[in-house]
Amino acid sequence: MLGPRNKGVETKKHLGPRQGPKLQKMSCTPEVLVDADGVNISICKGCQRIGFSYNNILIGFEKKDFKTFVRSFSLIEFEKCCVMFPGGERQLIINSMHRDIQFNFKQSEFKKIANHLNQALALLSAKEILS
Repeated sequence: MLGPRNKGVETKKHLGPRQGPKLQKMSCTPEVLVDADGVNISICKGCQRIGFSYNNILIGFEKKDFKTFVRSFSLIEFEKCCVMFPGGERQLIINSMHRDIQFNFKQSEFKKIANHLNQALALLSAKEILS
């Protein structure tokens, strides 16, 4: 059955008591580029896809898309783009590739992530030069 908001995505109406979503086994062999402060950025030795993980968020990228993402992320000026959240805390809202998913970061999180993304990009560039 195709859901009205999930055009082109097949969904089941009911799952039996022992059925659940099928999980796909990953066959990648990750090489860690950055692993600090809840941020993990790794590249698969085989397919060369890059995984960016922060807390419980995991995003996969093709190498060129990751580079574009990092460059775009680095151009964001927190002070100009942040919004006030309830409780008086300023946070930055970043849209994802899916229209219903946004990420929000406190200034300290944003700075930490930007730093680690730039470290990973520098390591990728160095690896490309050396290979």
